Amino acid sequence: MTNLSTLKVAAFFKSKYPEGSSPMELRLHLYMAALQSEGAEVVIFVPSETIINEQVWDHVKYKYLLVDDLSNFSNLKIQQYYSNLIKEYLNGYDVIFTCLDDDNNILQYIKAVNSFGGKLVMEMNENPYSIIGSRKDFKFILFLKRWYFLNIVSPKVHGFIVISRNLEKLFNKYKVNQTQIIRIPVLAANFPTKLNRIPKTDHHYILHAGSLSEQKDGVKAMLTAFKIAKSKLNKELFFFFTQNKGLPNLLKWINHFVSLNQFENSIVFKGILSPKELEKLYEGCDLAIINKPHNSQNDFNFSSKIPELIQRKIPLIISKTKEHEFYFSHDYNCFLVEPNDYEAIANGIVKILTDYNYASTISENACKLIESDFYFLNHKKTLFDFFNKVKNS
Repeated sequence: MTNLSTLKVAAFFKSKYPEGSSPMELRLHLYMAALQSEGAEVVIFVPSETIINEQVWDHVKYKYLLVDDLSNFSNLKIQQYYSNLIKEYLNGYDVIFTCLDDDNNILQYIKAVNSFGGKLVMEMNENPYSIIGSRKDFKFILFLKRWYFLNIVSPKVHGFIVISRNLEKLFNKYKVNQTQIIRIPVLAANFPTKLNRIPKTDHHYILHAGSLSEQKDGVKAMLTAFKIAKSKLNKELFFFFTQNKGLPNLLKWINHFVSLNQFENSIVFKGILSPKELEKLYEGCDLAIINKPHNSQNDFNFSSKIPELIQRKIPLIISKTKEHEFYFSHDYNCFLVEPNDYEAIANGIVKILTDYNYASTISENACKLIESDFYFLNHKKTLFDFFNKVKNS
């Protein structure tokens, strides 16, 4: 343990915690746990309309900050409200950690932190404003917002944690001299299960957990591959999804695809699941597909689902991206394909479901990445040193 226990880090997290099940919640928790293991004093502050006393989840302290009902507040008033919360409750901490938020919120956080001599660190897990999440996300508006964030907001942030080499390159381009930047891959909380997956004779299924996005996940190519593979396999095969949420055009395409191919019983939407229900689905999952079409979003990020799937020894079909290819090799620790190549994805499905030794080998080899790259405590000293540099910058 590094003997610098005076480092005090507080996180300000405006989502559900603990056990909110979001990838960001898990990464936040693991950052704080890694820092704490090196001697830092850490706490996670969660604005909430419900107040509870300070609690501990998996050895990390968290505290709810009672907030008013903000539904009728203007954006400016909300920004000031959160800024005042930070000044009142986080004063005295060396570094404040937060996640991506509204640009003007971030500027208010920076002002609040600067008022008591602290520093602000943000995690960047996406290319800023690359996501088209609704029909209202016009490309020109996103371009202006991206310019504003990179040129006005980000130079005022004291430190960035990024999850990919392309994001590291991007923020090095826009940072000011004293800004600290560190690249930490997506993290795993645990080492892989020691249990070997048992070959199944029936009820084979692919699982995709999370919302539906053509931009992010190439859903059309995955389903087309599913159709091709299903026609080649002499066994029952299902594709399970959790949320049936996405842009209207994609949902319309999926409904038409299901109806056209009479897949009403083969493509199943399970709905929003509890952590226990999702874990049960993972236990029986035969394989997962990580299909990332080339675009301004995927070329900068790294799928946060990958460590979760590797931990459970689920064989993976993964599309090539710059970041993926630093970790994955075809036929060694995954079945590697070109993005949106549905014929290749279909071949991967067939290969994994008909060759148990192959499926077992690539999943076992993928487990080695947890030990070498993704296990969170591998990065504890690097994170601790980074936060100390931010504190002293």
